[in-house]
Amino acid sequence: FATNESDLANAGKAAFHGEYFENTGDASPTEVWLAEMLDLLAGLEAGHGVTMPLSFVNWPTTDPLVHPDEPLEREDLVGVDHNHIQPTAAWPGGYYASYHAYPYYPDFQRYEAGIAGFKLDGVPDNFAGYLTKLRDHHAGMPVVITEFGVPSAMASAHYGPQGRIQGAHNERTQMQINADLLRTIKAVGLAWGFVFEWADEWFKFTWNTIDYELPPDRRSLWTNPWTNEANFGVLAMDPGASQVVVLDGDENEWTDNGSQVILESNGAVREVRALKDEGYLYLRIRTDGEDLWKDTPVVIGLDVLAGESGGLPETSGIYPESDYAVVLDGDGGRMLVRASNDPYGIQYAWLREYEVVDPADYREGSGVWNLQRLVVNRPLVIPSTGAAMPAEVVTPGEMVFGTSDVRDEDFDSRSTWSARGRVIELRLPYQAIGFSDASSLQAYRVGEDGIVSTDTVDRVGITIVAGDEVFQTAGYAWEAWQIPVWHERIKDGGEIFAEAVIAANTPPS
Repeated sequence: FATNESDLANAGKAAFHGEYFENTGDASPTEVWLAEMLDLLAGLEAGHGVTMPLSFVNWPTTDPLVHPDEPLEREDLVGVDHNHIQPTAAWPGGYYASYHAYPYYPDFQRYEAGIAGFKLDGVPDNFAGYLTKLRDHHAGMPVVITEFGVPSAMASAHYGPQGRIQGAHNERTQMQINADLLRTIKAVGLAWGFVFEWADEWFKFTWNTIDYELPPDRRSLWTNPWTNEANFGVLAMDPGASQVVVLDGDENEWTDNGSQVILESNGAVREVRALKDEGYLYLRIRTDGEDLWKDTPVVIGLDVLAGESGGLPETSGIYPESDYAVVLDGDGGRMLVRASNDPYGIQYAWLREYEVVDPADYREGSGVWNLQRLVVNRPLVIPSTGAAMPAEVVTPGEMVFGTSDVRDEDFDSRSTWSARGRVIELRLPYQAIGFSDASSLQAYRVGEDGIVSTDTVDRVGITIVAGDEVFQTAGYAWEAWQIPVWHERIKDGGEIFAEAVIAANTPPS
């Protein structure tokens, strides 16, 4: 919008001819301004006696190509063309086209002829199709993809072709996809590419979780594994000074990791411990019988807000004050939210009419529980065909059973629970239990009008139901914090990407 308004406001602006950079005759006002800025930068560098390749950063929504299959008009509203700027003989360092290009956005990459259906070495590759179009448009000019990649995360924000979605990858898959993208960049003849990015960034936000991370200026004090944008790194930034809980069904670390005993009993659930760090609430449940979780549903209710649900799921109405629930049943696990505080259910399914729902389900005390979901695409219409595409939704509430032990060959960074014998271990992302900011003890509340507000949480109430037994724990509370603690490591599969970089930099024999 800014580029378009600037072009309209400066219509007729004459082409720029500087000492180091100049425009061609068909340059837009924005391209004139960019030539002026490149000339200014080149002059500053020349003052130090140096020259090097220069560029400005572009991306698909302002590329110079026409995308008739792009569903969102704004994403093909205006084009900016590197071809309309060129260096003079006074700038021997040269000039190149620079793009931040990802395989999952914008949506024209899913539908456009010549991109959808494109094959690289006989294998479908929409990203290669798009890069080929850029290469051909900038024939004779180096093209560098100065950002590319996919994130590891427990949730996603957008679908992409060939499984290259915006999140919901474990770390090894993330690194494999990044390696494949780098090979694609080289295979289609582009000059080079730079993966985004070196390190995870907790402060980053994305469109389908930003409304529930409040206050926004504290986002860097905790990490949300449902926010894909925070998890693009090759270097993982894990919460805590060290890994306080390893999901593996082994409870050895729980006696000296600072956890609190919040329940002791002689029933089916013998002991419950709780612990937190900057990313998760952890629970360890020790049961009386071996593998109780395989044969008997174990339901954990979590109470963070004032208000009633109408009863925990699968329990015939026990403890209606719970707002969130975890249901473990065999090797499956589900994270649920009472419908009357369900962000997707209220804001999208009901108010935006993405689904046919009964409004009564979203009244407090309805007894209805929903699997936790995130919208990843609104309903769209493909302009070239008129085809109507429905809303797209992902379900991060489907828990991943596995290990968080980075030394284990079965390590999965998306794991949320593990169990073995009499031990059940869980790590629950804060958004999954309603916290908008764990560091200041804020929980989000979604009104019937869809407006999100926050309440301060004094203590998380925790109730466990196993079979017909109900166990009310002491709950768990923590102090607010102002300084985050973290530790870093190369992500699982980092060697896969490193090998791709080495191979891409090795001249053919």
